[in-house]
Amino acid sequence: MSNANKSGTRFLPILGMVGILAATGAGAYYYFQEKLPSPDNLPLKAAQIVPESAIASSFIATDAQNWNQLTQYGTPEARQAIQDSLEKWQEEIFSNQKLTFEKDIQPWIKGLTLAFVPSKSTGTTSDPYEMLVIVGVKNQSKAREFMEKSGEESGITPDKQDYKGITIINVPDANGDRLSWAMVGEQLVLAENSQIITQAIDTFKGQPSYGEKAGVKKLFSRPLTIDNLLVTIYIPDYAKMVEQTIISGDQEIPTTTLKQLNQVKSVVVGMGTESQGLHLQAIAQLNPNEVKSVPKAVKGEILRKFPSNTLAFINGQGIKNGWLNLVEQSQQEPQLQGFVSQIRQGFKSANLDVDQDIFGWMDGEFALGILSFDRGGIANLGLGGMMIVETSDRPTAEQTVEKLNQIAQFTPFIQFNERRVGGTEIGEWKIPQQDTILSYGWINNQSLMLTSGISWEGVQEAQKRLSLPQSPNFKATQTALPSNNLGYGYLDIEKTTMFLNALPISTITPGAKTIINSVQGLGMTVTQPDQLTSQLDVVLSLISDN
Repeated sequence: MSNANKSGTRFLPILGMVGILAATGAGAYYYFQEKLPSPDNLPLKAAQIVPESAIASSFIATDAQNWNQLTQYGTPEARQAIQDSLEKWQEEIFSNQKLTFEKDIQPWIKGLTLAFVPSKSTGTTSDPYEMLVIVGVKNQSKAREFMEKSGEESGITPDKQDYKGITIINVPDANGDRLSWAMVGEQLVLAENSQIITQAIDTFKGQPSYGEKAGVKKLFSRPLTIDNLLVTIYIPDYAKMVEQTIISGDQEIPTTTLKQLNQVKSVVVGMGTESQGLHLQAIAQLNPNEVKSVPKAVKGEILRKFPSNTLAFINGQGIKNGWLNLVEQSQQEPQLQGFVSQIRQGFKSANLDVDQDIFGWMDGEFALGILSFDRGGIANLGLGGMMIVETSDRPTAEQTVEKLNQIAQFTPFIQFNERRVGGTEIGEWKIPQQDTILSYGWINNQSLMLTSGISWEGVQEAQKRLSLPQSPNFKATQTALPSNNLGYGYLDIEKTTMFLNALPISTITPGAKTIINSVQGLGMTVTQPDQLTSQLDVVLSLISDN
């Protein structure tokens, strides 16, 4: 077995227990009859017994008030499929045990915290960090009864040890893995390694805690605007966490990558429910020494130029600056430098200077979308592409358009036409006996529009019927996202699923189709409320009973 596989199995016992405890959230809307209070200080309270060396933590709400909202989402078939899967999962978790959720877990649990602390284990298969689980307890006797009963049901006699007046219970299983737990104050602490438990006890007895670490209290108080939070993740030192857990220690980290990591000081991530569906939000605190300026929010008017049959859409601004940053970054990374050189060479073969003719004038807002149509389109799939780029340098952009015209005129298999459509002068590329493969024209003084796989008239007809902002699925995601943003990303999952189902060969399984049919769309935005804060919001809009 590889080290990676061995390492992965080390967390199985504790993950199994976490799975049982986390079921208090995932299963709440099937079992809870009363709404329980969720005090705001639970994550910080748990952090007071987490060792200072922890690099990250997360908090899972376990009260019905938050989780019950999930019952309103989805089609009846989807809700039944989820319930069946959950019940099957719980049967596997509680297999061969006389334990039930309602009797053995519900009466005592109050919030679940997962923290990652440096491992004290030795050997080549140990992970650099181990998981410490802290469970809020409403009823200590019920909690002890559950832990002792789960040990008895396993058929293995637990080992007990006293550490500074607190009893640690070590429960091995038939595979030689173990789970250690102890009641520390008013909270239940679990870990795979008893040494992690002793660290938690040391912290409880007065050693420096994660909750008292510089910046952590502020991170725990950073507001997330999600209505009903289910899971929250706290990362007080983002660069350190990425370096030590994601990037291999055997691989040298490029200077530019380190610079990018150091732009972010800390991150808090939340996932929860809104009336529209599921909402994920990440707020990053930026390093003031690395922030040069605050980008301006997009105007968003470009959205109205896209029709409602847009399957996927993304907009933003400053393609030119993005290219310049990529070129600057490539000076210090050989691999990236090769990538930039390939792009330049590719456009050069078409007599285009990528720095000037392509990206040099793209300094305004831009938008790119994939559109669906009844027939034709790219590869006769009923798909077309559409792009709008705003510029403050129209003369340079017009020079590029003229070069495109010349390329078309001197390419034997392309039929090139210049014609006027609705008052707009456009250039149009066609292949004999095929639909339009490319068209472009100025829709106003500063905006160049390009279409691919669909005629200019086809796009205009779709625009007249209904625009993207008027699409019900787009509205469902947009209303839950910040309007003053740096750009939208959007995927109409409902229309995309219909499109895929219409294909001769569909790879969507019946089970997956049942779940997907409950989803309307996926939307995301990036915002920068102030110079030192960056925020990402992602919304998955779902069909609702409300």
